[in-house]
Amino acid sequence: MFIFLNIFLFAAASAFLARTEKQIRMSALFFAVLGSGAFLLLSAVFLSGAFRYGWNVPFAANWFYADRMNLDWLRASSYYVWFMVALISFTYLTAIIASVRYIGEESREHLLTLDKVRLYFFCVPLFILSMLIAVFADHLGVLWIALEGTTLTTTLLVALYRKDASIEAAWKFIILCSVGIGISMIGLLMMVHAGLESGLDVFKAFSYASLREQTGLFPVDAVKLAFVFILVGIGTKVGFVPMHTWLPDAHSKTPSPVSALLSGVLLNVAFFVLLRFKILTDSTLGDSTWTDHLMIGFGLLSVVVAAFFILQPRNYKRMLAYSSVEHMGLMGFASGLGPVGMLALTIHSVFHTLAKSALFFTAGEILLSQKTTKISGVKNLMKKAPITATLFALGILAIIAIPPSGLFTSEFMLVGAGLLSVPWLTIVLLLALSMIAFSMLKSTMIMLYAVDEEGTQESVDHTERFTLTHAVVITQIVLIVLLGLLVTTPTVQNAFTLISQSI
Repeated sequence: MFIFLNIFLFAAASAFLARTEKQIRMSALFFAVLGSGAFLLLSAVFLSGAFRYGWNVPFAANWFYADRMNLDWLRASSYYVWFMVALISFTYLTAIIASVRYIGEESREHLLTLDKVRLYFFCVPLFILSMLIAVFADHLGVLWIALEGTTLTTTLLVALYRKDASIEAAWKFIILCSVGIGISMIGLLMMVHAGLESGLDVFKAFSYASLREQTGLFPVDAVKLAFVFILVGIGTKVGFVPMHTWLPDAHSKTPSPVSALLSGVLLNVAFFVLLRFKILTDSTLGDSTWTDHLMIGFGLLSVVVAAFFILQPRNYKRMLAYSSVEHMGLMGFASGLGPVGMLALTIHSVFHTLAKSALFFTAGEILLSQKTTKISGVKNLMKKAPITATLFALGILAIIAIPPSGLFTSEFMLVGAGLLSVPWLTIVLLLALSMIAFSMLKSTMIMLYAVDEEGTQESVDHTERFTLTHAVVITQIVLIVLLGLLVTTPTVQNAFTLISQSI
């Protein structure tokens, strides 16, 4: 594991060892293929157990889950851990492939200097490394450092262009996220204190595995208060309303491949960490009702607020950012609906990652060709850039849960479980989702088919070329369709059920 994680350190170092901009991009692609390939292979080995109804691979288990590594808690949650690793690795690979095209174009247009290109490809693998460590971490201190590491590396990427708006967004991002992570530290230390009160020594009190074994002895009030701090703190990273304000600015100012990583996997990683402490709290209380109500409340609030911001969007990247707030809200709502909600959450996280990263990659292509992120500035895209326009439209259909997108399956399950548990809140949720779908379709049609104010269409100067980014997005769309069909079958649903139960 240590050797594989070092691949990302080598990837970061290669950005400064390479001499030219092209060498930097090619070395980043090489290490992305190497690192992502290694972790995707390991994920496939472990997750094959879920698709064989619980069968584990002995040699892999001996390698990574040995007692001496103090990662025994992974035995119980290995499926979900490797599920997250697979999402991180796949999105990293696609983001680097898209970056080869995107950063190369911006460098040729002199929007990025060689030093900025170095900084970009230095920060991205460190960002991925931080997320992987956060997923694997058993020690609460290491977990906190990894989450803060994602903030520090991403801040440099948000401020990459050194413009007033990007610097302002970077300051907002680092201040809000660092304050949130600081608040979560209070909650983590209160969990450690609960462990000490239960009789654990100071070293085991920092171990998530040890804490999970001792939950029956924890003081209830202390754990409830600790979870509130953790929910608010890590919820800032997740993008829950009202702690979400960093997210639209950061997503709209970073390079589009980084926006895909932020929305596609960082939010999921933060949510995964939050789920771990929800389970810890539920085990202490002996019931999940209290945390379920909190998650449903924050989830519904996030979806409703996002719906009003998406109602009249001016910037298509900010529209996609608020869509991420919406989907994190849906996942929060689902996490409070019991086992069916957890299954819906697991399915939802896969398809949100695929669809949202595809949309941000396509948004990068739109920005490269149209030189603006304003919806009003993009006209008649279907004629100017038909490949990009078609892929963007397909991505929008996928993200608003039009079949065969797997998001339809997850939201259908979520609504079904919600109508049984909290019917009136679920009706409000449905109304908000309808507003979002209508607004996003309206904005997309304006970008794709609108003509200028005089009613004449602008002339097309050149035929759009097929690019690496198009190939990546087509792959993601194909996966969305195929997995969207497969996820309705009993075999695949049973596999997702095992993954969701493992947390």
